[in-house]
Amino acid sequence: GHTAKNTAGVHRIQKCAVQSQDEGISIELDIEVVYGLPIHLIMKEIQENVMIEVGYATDLNILAVDVTARKVIVLKEREKLTRINLK
Repeated sequence: GHTAKNTAGVHRIQKCAVQSQDEGISIELDIEVVYGLPIHLIMKEIQENVMIEVGYATDLNILAVDVTARKVIVLKEREKLTRINLK
């Protein structure tokens, strides 16, 4: 969840689930994204970063990282500036 939350354009993580199998693990993330940014690129970046970081930290075989955008959030101007400065 931490890796996904720190991705630009992610407002909040709704769910993070991990399923273990003999061959490795599958990770499922449900996220809220910020309106006005390319959702498909945000989701692709999350998939790549989670796969790399979790694989490195755990040395487990990552079978899949499934990311679903469940909600699009429209931020007020002040929130936009704050979130941009934090990323």
